[in-house]
Amino acid sequence: MVPKSHPKRTNIELFTNYIISRIKQEGHLIGAIVEEIRQMGYQGGNTQAYEHINFLKLTIPTTIAAARIELHQKEIPYIKRLSPRKLARYKGSDMNQIKDAEEKEYLQILLTKLPIL
Repeated sequence: MVPKSHPKRTNIELFTNYIISRIKQEGHLIGAIVEEIRQMGYQGGNTQAYEHINFLKLTIPTTIAAARIELHQKEIPYIKRLSPRKLARYKGSDMNQIKDAEEKEYLQILLTKLPIL
């Protein structure tokens, strides 16, 4: 789709380098960037600023964007659940007798999260 165009031009291009440097920082907020450039002399509207910032976010090098995405994604470890039969089999047994590491980890999590067990 063609981006919106407005007949009135603003001075947003003057702040492009500053916006790119702020986008590269972790934890940036677009609203905060708009307020910062407004204090620096930006005279346009919020919509134009948001569109320009979003356009710049799409055009910055992909390595920077990928690095930023990696910072925000945290791996959630997968823990295989135990069937009720296996849980019943391990009831009252010693944790050291369990040979499967995944089953042992799952039982350990259950014991720490559910003290009633």
